[in-house]
Amino acid sequence: NSVMAFIIENIEESYESFITKKKFRLKYSKFCKKYKLSTKSDYVIKRTLSEFFGVIEENKSILGQIDRVWGGVKWKTTPTYRT
Repeated sequence: NSVMAFIIENIEESYESFITKKKFRLKYSKFCKKYKLSTKSDYVIKRTLSEFFGVIEENKSILGQIDRVWGGVKWKTTPTYRT
């Protein structure tokens, strides 16, 4: 599945870190367009991240705004795919 391929290439576990859902969706969409893959639903993304990393959904205050995030993961420092 395209979510798993994206996660394997771009995400790693990090208990103190988080990724905004908006940024995840943007990079994931670009990844799918580049490799001509179909994008999956938010439900599939959540289920895959939860099974693979045990992520949690949180609200975080980032620069004075509340953003929805995936907690417990971060971007790889040297991803296979760069946006």
